[in-house]
Amino acid sequence: MYQQQMRWYEPLPNTNQQNPPIITTPTIKNHSVTYHENYLYCFGGYDGRRNHSSLVIFDIVNRVWFDGDGMLRGASPPGRNGHTATLADGKIIIIGGWLGSGPLAASDLYVLDVSNGPDNLRWFQPVIKGEPPGPCNMHSADYVELMNEVYVFRGGNGREYLNDLHALHTDTYEWRLVETTGSAPQQRANHSSAVLNETGELFIFGGWNGRERLNDIHILDVRTSTWSSPHVGGVVPQARAGMTLTALRDRLYLFGGSGTSSKCFDDLQILDRQEMTWLDVSAEECRNASRSRPSHYIKSERARDSDFDSEDDFKDATWRMQGLQLEQQSNANPNDEAVVQSIAVVGHGPGKRAGHTATAVNRNIYIFGGSCGSDYLNDFFVLDTDPPPVVAAYKPTTLQLFERRLKDFFNDEEFSDVIFLVEGRRVYGHRMVLSLVSDCFRAMFTSSNGFREASEEEIEIPQCSYTAFMQMMEYIYTGKEPKIEIAVDNITEGISKSINEAVELLELADQFFLDHLKQVCECILQPAVNTHTFEELIRVAQKTNAVQLEMICRHFERNQDNIVE
Repeated sequence: MYQQQMRWYEPLPNTNQQNPPIITTPTIKNHSVTYHENYLYCFGGYDGRRNHSSLVIFDIVNRVWFDGDGMLRGASPPGRNGHTATLADGKIIIIGGWLGSGPLAASDLYVLDVSNGPDNLRWFQPVIKGEPPGPCNMHSADYVELMNEVYVFRGGNGREYLNDLHALHTDTYEWRLVETTGSAPQQRANHSSAVLNETGELFIFGGWNGRERLNDIHILDVRTSTWSSPHVGGVVPQARAGMTLTALRDRLYLFGGSGTSSKCFDDLQILDRQEMTWLDVSAEECRNASRSRPSHYIKSERARDSDFDSEDDFKDATWRMQGLQLEQQSNANPNDEAVVQSIAVVGHGPGKRAGHTATAVNRNIYIFGGSCGSDYLNDFFVLDTDPPPVVAAYKPTTLQLFERRLKDFFNDEEFSDVIFLVEGRRVYGHRMVLSLVSDCFRAMFTSSNGFREASEEEIEIPQCSYTAFMQMMEYIYTGKEPKIEIAVDNITEGISKSINEAVELLELADQFFLDHLKQVCECILQPAVNTHTFEELIRVAQKTNAVQLEMICRHFERNQDNIVE
């Protein structure tokens, strides 16, 4: 199973910008956010007290909000919420919404011309042709590039729930009723919709029909105006209203919404159109990040760009997932049946909410605002649906490989270029390995030094036991310290067999300049120093220049009268 990675983060202001943020993130719900050329245009919405008619703009490059009303020409629409704002040819088309008064929703249409950027914005009301849909609230509106029209699934009008479909031509501003065939969605409002222009399909999901929340999905083929309700694989999201559905790269991203008993959701669900299945989405927690904040947390000015405690935490989580993915790919059976792709999402995303917005910008989805119960939100998150891979040199280095594999060559005849004869038995070695760890071996094997061992294939090691020499060679090739147990309670008659073994290994370590092994032997011999062994061990210490062992002996000599054996 292939696992793709995505990442949540919060867009902090760019520290390199010339001007500080002009305004803070608005606290609002049922607003609209529309993207055009590096700017997000936020219009209208409700803050718990009143409807808004203001326009605020988010600069994606500098990551700051600023007031757009001072740059506007033309009369702004009255304040509203539950409207739609759809981009077509450099114009944002505002349709309907709830004005806060009267029995019905608004039926008006305004256009914000953003084609010349935020410094030259203009509101206007075009001359409308055809029969408009009438009052619309909590409806949906999507630009269908193939038809050059905005498709409006009507939703509610303030009195009833509807399911009629209308299309507005974006050049002529002429309305038409879309006559459809097939299984049309039932009447609903506060649903979500999205268009996949690559396939020419309009998707409708969920909503509220006046009796219950829904989680069905319907698809309109805009070429034939035919509705269908196909079988969708995977785990179907719970019924809800007030969620967002965002089309991006042949997928639909569903986030949040409200369920039964005013329950809000904070789940991310992804529908893969090609597979027609809901994907398996899981959250990848970093090691130190905390989930203790409330779901309606309002972001502080000091918050980081990501909810990871550090960039290393993000990289750690990413490397773990990438390593797992590579391992899964390397172990994959090409004959296995296809399984549902899984998505691992890194970082902490938005909390529970409904009435928010989710706007696609290239590979990112910007999620902003909304509410959960009586909590109105102003936090701001970005879902990077295709973050760049964190490139890391995680394979073992040559030194690490050398260390791991060296043990395999211990007393191995293959590749051996020197043989030691110890008590008539052969011990295989490698000149380069031995020269790396021992200056004695290096001098012995260097031809310019004139030692006969440099040219001999077999070298006899006199006055040395096979056991001690093998312990030394095993230490060189594996780093394994010798296990020599000194039975302290039995040291009553001088040097025991185990002490002799440690002494012999100490002498070898001294002979071949293996300082660490020499210190290991000193540690082994420390408990062996007593009145019965003192004279022999101090002699050995002086002979082998074992400084630490001599210190142990001298300490014993100074304090032997106070030591109870």
